[in-house]
Amino acid sequence: MLKSKEKYTEEERAIARSLRPIDDTLFRTMAKDNIPLVEHIVRITLNRDDISILKVNTQDDIHIYEKAHSVILDCLAVDDAGNLYNKEVQATKKGDLVKRARYISSMIDSKYALGKGISSYNEIKTQIVIFLMEEDIFDRRKQLYEFIRYDVDKKLPLDDGSHIIYVNANNKGREDLDNLMQSLVAYDYREMKDTVIRETTMTYKTTVEGEDHVCDAVQQYA
Repeated sequence: MLKSKEKYTEEERAIARSLRPIDDTLFRTMAKDNIPLVEHIVRITLNRDDISILKVNTQDDIHIYEKAHSVILDCLAVDDAGNLYNKEVQATKKGDLVKRARYISSMIDSKYALGKGISSYNEIKTQIVIFLMEEDIFDRRKQLYEFIRYDVDKKLPLDDGSHIIYVNANNKGREDLDNLMQSLVAYDYREMKDTVIRETTMTYKTTVEGEDHVCDAVQQYA
């Protein structure tokens, strides 16, 4: 249960109001149980309108065993075919985001790729890790970078169903993806060009209930 309005400090409310959708605290709050929003982001990122998301899980803490480094996923979604889409928001270049993506992918596979008692590796579904970023960490002036595994001369794809995608707001590309990324990094919801992101953000910026949800997330993060 959320706390009453008086239980949040002005500092917490100021932090909540300052957050953008690209900030993980607000993104996780917006994405929680919000299948239409997550489906919208996945469809635009992949430039496909045939993806139907059935389940969304935010702040999934994957801790495989005691001595392993755990990860908390921003948003993991499953479509109607069982394929996995993990969306991570990143406002800075800090950290080794390439190795981080590899680790996140491996942890998702460890927890979700094969259920207990299933012996056929053909049952493993496609897994796509999507980093939605403010900056271009590769500095190649592309809006979207998609990585899959190939042999060393790049003539033969491994086709193991593993994809890692980095999208940034620095560079332009498809208009719908431009609008999505511009909206994720915008401070003012009134300036957001993506209708779905704008309307969702407005809920958390202009209503007491919405702001309380964000304040609650700020407290949990702290």
